[in-house]
Amino acid sequence: AQIVHAFRNPDVDFIGGPHLPRWGAVPPSWMPASYRGVIGHVDDGDRVMVFGKDAPGILMGGNTVIRRRVLERVGPYSPALGPTARHRLMSGEDEDFYARLLAAGAHGLYIPGLKVYHYVPPERLTKRYYRRWCFWNGVSRSVIESRCPSEVVRVGKVPRYLYGTAVRGLMRVLRPFRRIDPSSRFAAELAVWHLLGFVYGSYFWREQTR
Repeated sequence: AQIVHAFRNPDVDFIGGPHLPRWGAVPPSWMPASYRGVIGHVDDGDRVMVFGKDAPGILMGGNTVIRRRVLERVGPYSPALGPTARHRLMSGEDEDFYARLLAAGAHGLYIPGLKVYHYVPPERLTKRYYRRWCFWNGVSRSVIESRCPSEVVRVGKVPRYLYGTAVRGLMRVLRPFRRIDPSSRFAAELAVWHLLGFVYGSYFWREQTR
């Protein structure tokens, strides 16, 4: 019903909505709210929003409806991004696709009533999974940056701000006597894994399509 209503407007090219978690286990206390993307949790509020550069979020593939003519114009999701094997968790295919939609002038809406309840299995609620995801997200970001470099200061091939974020995170992790809640401490550590992934992706990763 939400889809039919939205596409009655001929100017709407694509729509997206919330991905709400259906937990396979009790969420751990260390799970950072700032890393909801690791488990596919998306909730950008309870108001209809126009997608664009001023929107707080992007179109996420787990809950997307797009007109066929628009998909044919912008092309499919990138096969070089996204998880395609057990040992690596590439991501960023949503970000890449969303950027191409906007560049093509497509008009999209975030619709809060278009809800998907996304199952989160217990094995994703582990620190090991979060670390792996952040490392490979860093690799993925390096691939996207190699295609469309952002205008930021770099140290070698790596944006300088990533070093700053990782160093600040490492300093927080290495202060054992400082009172900090488990989720904030782990979020600080994940910034280091993201940097390591970006460095690996920039200098050692060879883009693959399968």
